[in-house]
This record gives sequence, C-alpha cells and structure tokens, in this order.
Amino acid sequence: MSQLIDLIESELKKIGINYEYIQDKNILLFNMTMDNSVGTLKVLIHVFSDSYVVYAILNNRVNSKQAARVSDFLHRANRGMLNGNFEYDHLHGEVRFKLFVNAKDTNISKAIIDDSISIPLSMFSIYGDGLLRVMIGKENPEKVINEIENPK
Repeated sequence: MSQLIDLIESELKKIGINYEYIQDKNILLFNMTMDNSVGTLKVLIHVFSDSYVVYAILNNRVNSKQAARVSDFLHRANRGMLNGNFEYDHLHGEVRFKLFVNAKDTNISKAIIDDSISIPLSMFSIYGDGLLRVMIGKENPEKVINEIENPK
C-alpha cells in the first residue's frame, strides 16, 4: 500500500497539487478550483492495499425537494460512461464523481494516476453547470443533459 501511496503522492507533487495525507485512513485530500460555476471541489483519494478510489465531491448540497430531479440528471449523465460515475447520497445531499483503480498485480503508470484524478474533475467541468441549474430547480434534467451532450 505504501508503494501505491508513494506513486500517487509523487504524481500530485509533480502536478503541483498541495494535499493533506491522513495517514490513519490512507486518504489524500485536496481542493480543486473549477473553471465553471461549480467553484471548488473537494478531491479525496482513498488508498487500499491493491486499489484506490478517487472522489470529486461537490461542495453544494442538494435540497431534498430537488432530489428526484438531481437523481434523474445524474442517471442520464452516467449513461454510457466507461470510467467512473456520478453518485448521489440521498441522506446527506452530497453529489460526487467516483473513479475506481484496480492496482492488483500490475504496475500503475503515471498516466493512469493522472487520468484517475483528471477524469472526475473533467466530469464536473462538463456536467457541473447543468447540474447546478437542475439543483436550483429551474431546468428539466433531460433537456439539460441533451444540451450538454448534443451542443448545437
């Protein structure tokens, strides 16, 4: 596990990301300011003995009145995704993108580590503005997804 953590830490340093390492939980944690109205995401990398999971977590919480609409939006966004998926925690109103990396019996390349960090952030770049429009209750989830995935 320490080798996997060392690889991830090395790549974070190379990219220039300042992070916190929570040693007793094997978690690397940092914030990333986005290029859209999403603002800042919390990024959590949870490292296990032969795998790790990257979560990009939205700071805004979903109002329970919008839960069904947000769920609809996220399910539509997840359709066809090959690497990772959006999740919605109904109990806490948290929206996150999760990406799993299996490191069992393989050497993890710097490209895999870079992708595992950049893909969750990219998904919030692509879908974040639309998600926020749905969260505040002003837009139809199907219409917003169609605008994002089929721009004119």
